[in-house]
Amino acid sequence: MFKYLKKINIFFVLLGFLIIFQTRPCFAIYEKSDYPKVANYFLKWTIADYEVTELAKWDLLILDMEVQVNSRQNLKKIRELNPNIIILAYITSQEANANIYSDQWSYNATLRKKLVDSIVDGWWLKNKDGNRTTFWEGTYLLNMSDSAKTNNNGQRWNDFLPEFVNKEIISTGLWDGVFYDNIWGDVAWVRGDFDINNDGQADSIKNVNDGWSNGVKKMLKKTRDLIGDKYLILGNGKVFLDYQSLLNGVMFEGFPASWESNGNWSGILSTYSKIDNDNNSPKITIVNSYDGSRQNYQKMRFGLATTMLENHGYFSFDFDVSSHNQIWWYDEYDVSLGKARSAAYNLLDRTITDYKNSLWRRDFENGVVMVNSSDKEQLYVFKGEEFEKINGTQDRSVNNGSIINFIKLKANDAIMLLKRASSVATIKNNSFNNGDFIRVFNKQGQQSRSGFFAYMDAFSPSSQILISDIDNDKQDETLVNSNGLITIYKNNQKIREFKPYDGKFKGEISFAVADLDGDGVKEIITGAGQGGGPHVRVFNKDGKPLIGGFFAYDKDFRGGVRVAVMDLDGDGTQEIITAAGIGGGPHIRVFNKDGKSITAGFFAYEQTFRGGVSIAVGDIDGDGKKEIISVPGPGRDPEVKIFDKDGKNIQSFLAYEKDFTAGLRIMVDDIDANGTDEILVGAISF
Repeated sequence: MFKYLKKINIFFVLLGFLIIFQTRPCFAIYEKSDYPKVANYFLKWTIADYEVTELAKWDLLILDMEVQVNSRQNLKKIRELNPNIIILAYITSQEANANIYSDQWSYNATLRKKLVDSIVDGWWLKNKDGNRTTFWEGTYLLNMSDSAKTNNNGQRWNDFLPEFVNKEIISTGLWDGVFYDNIWGDVAWVRGDFDINNDGQADSIKNVNDGWSNGVKKMLKKTRDLIGDKYLILGNGKVFLDYQSLLNGVMFEGFPASWESNGNWSGILSTYSKIDNDNNSPKITIVNSYDGSRQNYQKMRFGLATTMLENHGYFSFDFDVSSHNQIWWYDEYDVSLGKARSAAYNLLDRTITDYKNSLWRRDFENGVVMVNSSDKEQLYVFKGEEFEKINGTQDRSVNNGSIINFIKLKANDAIMLLKRASSVATIKNNSFNNGDFIRVFNKQGQQSRSGFFAYMDAFSPSSQILISDIDNDKQDETLVNSNGLITIYKNNQKIREFKPYDGKFKGEISFAVADLDGDGVKEIITGAGQGGGPHVRVFNKDGKPLIGGFFAYDKDFRGGVRVAVMDLDGDGTQEIITAAGIGGGPHIRVFNKDGKSITAGFFAYEQTFRGGVSIAVGDIDGDGKKEIISVPGPGRDPEVKIFDKDGKNIQSFLAYEKDFTAGLRIMVDDIDANGTDEILVGAISF
């Protein structure tokens, strides 16, 4: 009997431990990489049933802490509907409502009552006359500094608040972190007679501000120590750089607010772009705009597109500072632009990388955003691009679904544009000339889809671009050759650059990527373009040379060389395939990774042709074996030829009319993701 009771007691003790530990699950913070990213600053103390589904649509919510008491089940349901949502608990850091028991909302203020009941008189921030001070109507300021008096437990306000947040809010397991409102870097601007050290005298502005900011830092550090790195800490207030290393991010409330860089767009964007250098990961910045009207679509667009110029931004739009409790949803929120394909760039002056008031653009997988932060209307004509406007239901003067090749943007306006369905194609693992028009063919020589411009506006026209995951980390790098300099970008940031040839060579470069040595990481294989010798070189992923290189043809030839890579003999080792550039014969040659010729090669066209040849390799018939595909350079009809690994011509067709002799470029990629490579033929003119 006693053993039985003992087992029961042990069971309930263990169950108690389980309950304790399971009340604080830690949700893995979902770092969204698709755009746009939207937030809702929703500060009602309750969540109505009809609001649950609406609120679950956002990527990030800031909800008042009282919601965990007043609408606990609806709070849980939001996360059930959107498991990836980020939910932060709102609490003011520097003020409290001392009259909460007489307040009309007091019946919904469980946590605020508990907070106020714990405040001792020595925690209020008083003036020289010993009176409590006010910033927001109905509340009193608290003394953030270490000059505040202590309670019976030896705590000051900057000690107590983090413990309250940890014990009463984070421990519930309902939140992903805390949002501290009003973490100002100074406070003397509120009034000039603060007595921060409680000696009955007005203190100097410096002493007041220093004591305040040091106290806020202490409060933030203690919060981090208590809740750990798995929970978010965000703050609101004029950005104070000394706090950023203790935060995951901040809110820019009322963008563009006068208290940030005097409301100047370029100054605010400079701060916005730099603060994440100090913030903890995951880094989250919230840009909140308001106007008092749901229908100010221009201001909403301007704030949204501005937010999307940086990686870490979430956008929020609502009524104003007196009422953050709307569930306004906009046409742009329903659009999926996909992942970013470039950093933001200045369309009026590409040499300017710092944010200035100008016309800005950022490219995404499925479209672009453009922001006119200048003081006048801007007209921009797209080169080699067509876009489609969102076909929305709200501001039809802008989002009317029209097809455009130019845009007019008013001052302080912005727009989200979609790539046309026929042009949404990203060529990977093949280099292409930026701006070429691409025709798409199947193995029979039939056009399998509409043509498109292979164009990335972030890079100069006619530069050579190659997109591939060269380091095998599941993220693509973008390699760009411009004037003989290859620059490698990752996550829209330049990570390295190198010159494959003499720095004096500023021409085109043919390049390919492949794992030549079987280590799982791709090497970069380059061939000098016209004006350079037929010099083939091999570099590692960081642009470091692996071999001295070799000449695929006579070293005095100055037409350059084109390169491709394939496993020709099926032994698991990649070979380098070459073709001579303009002025050379159509001789296709094969080398091992060390530059040793391993076959006699073959002639893709008649031996007398001297226009050069472009080559690519791919599995165009789905049999698991790659073919070699060629197109001629200038001076010959546009014949695409397909060869097997032994150089036998197995298929030919014309990519353009027979009298088109301007020359072509060839690529091969499975752009429609059907498991079979398409033949991509590029021409600068068409």
